[in-house]
Amino acid sequence: MKKKVLIGIAVLFVISVVLINVLKSKEKPIEVTIEQVKYDSVRAEVSASGRIKPLVLVDISSDQPGRLIKLNVKEGDSVKRGQVLCILDAEQHKTNVTQLNATKMAAEAKYEMAKAEYAQAESDYERNRALFEKGLISKDALQKAKLAVEISKSALDASKTEVERAKAALLSAEDSYSKTIIKSPIDGVVSKLLLEEGEMVIVGLTNIQGTVIMQVADLSVMEAEVEVDETEVKDLELNQEALIEVDAIPDTFLKGRISEIGISANVKGTGTQEEIADFPVRIVILEKHKKLRPGMSCEARIITAKKESVLVAPISSIVKRDSIQEEKLWAEKNLKKKKKSKTKSFEKKETKEKIVQGIYVVENGFAKFKSVKTGISDKQKVEIIEGLSEKDSIITGPHKILRELKSGQMVIKAKEKKE
Repeated sequence: MKKKVLIGIAVLFVISVVLINVLKSKEKPIEVTIEQVKYDSVRAEVSASGRIKPLVLVDISSDQPGRLIKLNVKEGDSVKRGQVLCILDAEQHKTNVTQLNATKMAAEAKYEMAKAEYAQAESDYERNRALFEKGLISKDALQKAKLAVEISKSALDASKTEVERAKAALLSAEDSYSKTIIKSPIDGVVSKLLLEEGEMVIVGLTNIQGTVIMQVADLSVMEAEVEVDETEVKDLELNQEALIEVDAIPDTFLKGRISEIGISANVKGTGTQEEIADFPVRIVILEKHKKLRPGMSCEARIITAKKESVLVAPISSIVKRDSIQEEKLWAEKNLKKKKKSKTKSFEKKETKEKIVQGIYVVENGFAKFKSVKTGISDKQKVEIIEGLSEKDSIITGPHKILRELKSGQMVIKAKEKKE
């Protein structure tokens, strides 16, 4: 009896060892995230940061130098076109106008006198010509009368020129005088005041920048001025749609359109490893918002392409693999139960590396790599042009598994975690 028990125990031990080895030899499936390929919309975007600015911003300066003696506005004031903003000291200009007005009046009086003398000379000449024809005066007397006409005509022309010169000088002085009263060229808001009463205003010259007294902005139309990386600016076109998110106004997106794309890059960090080149892009904001202010920082999402009802896959599912090696692994998986000669004939095929992008699909419980041709993409989805169909189930994660996954490996859908 004791012998039979020992034999039974030995048999159980052998069976246990065999079962353990069989279980060890079986491949354990890898838990992965599996999704179905579907049709959806996809939108390609370019992101860029920048600041909010008024579409129309006018620097208020002066064409005449002088001391600022009166400011009629302060920052934040609304102004109308033609409204007086400030006044410069105009005493010297006023004196010039008075003097030149007197000069003009004297020239006009001289002109009137010259005109009378010319009329008298012409009258004398006509009378003398009649007397000469009757033989009552000599030819010399007639010649003197004619010369008097010519002289008076020259004097009249000269005095007329003097009047015109005096008028022009007076007009110039009056214009300079009028420019000491500075008016707003637009309807808008005083966005920045740069001078105080009593400070000097200078006029800009070739190499000298003139004084900017204040800035007036039209806040009815605003724009975002952003900088786009040189690698992405090629995708931009005028009138492309954009969504503007302002940091100071969270959870709000304002619609806009590209109005201008810079042709020259702003290069930073020249000659260093951090050198970057960004292109300035202006986006007109099509919506009004009462809290929007010039100078606010913003983020623009420019829509460069948009497609509806196209086959898409999560962008996280895209991997790069050696397609030759993946085909070999998949073939080996299917050839395990076939003759070795067939396997050997496959091994003789070209094994040169061929790296392509693709997606792992699930076929009969195993991962299979399929190369794909992609189109536009956003931050989450990518358009699939070739390589997949709507019936395909694809492996989308986890990233750690996708990084090492190979064709022919057994996979199983991971259980969803309960919240």
